[in-house]
Amino acid sequence: MYAANSKLATRSKLLRGLLASTLLLQMGGATYAAETADTTYGDNVAVAETSAATDILSKDNLPDLPPKDETAWLHSLNPELTDAEPNTVDQIASESSESGTVAAVMPTPMANNANGVPEGERIADVSGRITANADEAPSVIEDLTRKILIKEIELEKFNLNYKLNSAKQGRWKGERYAMFNEINAGMGLTGSIISLWNRGTHLHKSSGVKTYVQEDANIIPMIGAIIGAGAAVLEFGINEYHEYEASTKGFSPAKARDHVNSLKGEINQMLSEREQLIKLEESAPLLTGRVEVDNVEGRVLTDLRDQSLLEYQRFHIGSRKLLAFQQCQYFFDFTKNVTNAIGYDFAFLALHRHRRPWNGRAGVLFDVSGALTIAGPILSRVYAKGMGEYHRHYTHDTIKEAEAKEVAKLEADKTALDTAIHSGKYNADVTGRIVDRFSLYGDQSKMFQDELAKASSERNKSKLVASQNVGAGIFIGGNKLASGILFNACGFPQLYNKGKDSQTSTRVTNHLLFAASVTGAVGSGFAMGDTLRIQVQGEINRHKLASKGELPGQLVQKRLTQLDAMQARLQAGH
Repeated sequence: MYAANSKLATRSKLLRGLLASTLLLQMGGATYAAETADTTYGDNVAVAETSAATDILSKDNLPDLPPKDETAWLHSLNPELTDAEPNTVDQIASESSESGTVAAVMPTPMANNANGVPEGERIADVSGRITANADEAPSVIEDLTRKILIKEIELEKFNLNYKLNSAKQGRWKGERYAMFNEINAGMGLTGSIISLWNRGTHLHKSSGVKTYVQEDANIIPMIGAIIGAGAAVLEFGINEYHEYEASTKGFSPAKARDHVNSLKGEINQMLSEREQLIKLEESAPLLTGRVEVDNVEGRVLTDLRDQSLLEYQRFHIGSRKLLAFQQCQYFFDFTKNVTNAIGYDFAFLALHRHRRPWNGRAGVLFDVSGALTIAGPILSRVYAKGMGEYHRHYTHDTIKEAEAKEVAKLEADKTALDTAIHSGKYNADVTGRIVDRFSLYGDQSKMFQDELAKASSERNKSKLVASQNVGAGIFIGGNKLASGILFNACGFPQLYNKGKDSQTSTRVTNHLLFAASVTGAVGSGFAMGDTLRIQVQGEINRHKLASKGELPGQLVQKRLTQLDAMQARLQAGH
């Protein structure tokens, strides 16, 4: 009895809705006709029609008709509904819509489908792009999962190409700059050896020092310093050209960040759509196992997005720090070589024009050059670290969702997914597709772990190299600074310039500048040896890595090939 009354009440509500829709349509037509005929009285007509409709639609004016009279009543409202059999609410709503009568009622639940979900119940994602019912949700989730994974692979590929193009290092960059530095240091050592021989053989008879030989001892290292300064400018310019080239390809810092933000937005949108569909799946009792796996797989997809974003930040900061260090170091190399060259020029003029006070000027410039040699490696690294922190802040908004994520989180979620898909709650076809994706998740996780391990190894090596460079800079710069002080000692004191005992002045000057040549020779010799050591070690290491296929460029290309294969597999499975 209760079920019959409930059914009757539902049908009555539906019929009221149909009647209301019909009357509203008729009222709208009458109002439009009245307004067309006489705009002056249009508003009054509309008010009258509305008032009449309100009275008609009141509960008292709508009789509760028994089910047997429904067809007759519908026919009285709309003759086209004569053959209508109101078996379901959805059918009446559909037929009423086709005939011009709008049913202003909500559909009621229908019989459950194979998944235990009411048929006709549909949900749209937050963007409005996807609409599906629970029965369709699993297939739509499958498609979305594949698209999300393809988009995440696209983000990883962009990261790798960004690494290749940002702060690009040419194959012969190190060798080229080392060659110019060897020439510079070699010419400095040659000048020091000539000075040692010329002054050393006349320590007890300073008048025997040959001026033209000593002039050559200053000209030769001056030319070497000019070559060194030119090399620094050349490498600085090449770096700037590579930056311009990267910008034209879309790999400048700003363009790269914008592109990553765009990809992240697309991935986030699809993840949100996927979550909405999973909520719809939860309404199906027979899809409980599917919901469990889809939720875990969603966490894996989120972890992959986070790792890709963190990887982008590592590559971005790494390239910015490298470029900042190199450009700053080239600047210091340029300034130290320029001041060194000018110092040698003053030393030459002191001999050529017989103006010993100019040795003091040369000494000041040698002091500056030595100080720059000491400070260069230290300040360059401080500047690079500062730029790294700036770009960490610069990319913060891009990766803020992933700040606390670790690869361990991806591994844990991947393990949970493996457990879920082998729980036996899926049919073989669905399980096969998820297992296939699971292998891709494993490959990507390994890629991230390998990249992190390599980055950690490179950081440890860079710290060692940085310590060696700082130590070498202090030693070489210290020798140059000592040489400058000796030039100051014989150039500025009037005792050695205007004293009555010219022999004493000549002897002291010769002894002091001989000592300066000793320190210069030690510094130049050490610089040559250290540069050679670095290059030999670098070439040996490069040869070993190349034979294993582990050079940075080789690893990037290998990973790009793997990602291309993954992308092709996913696209083929469409």
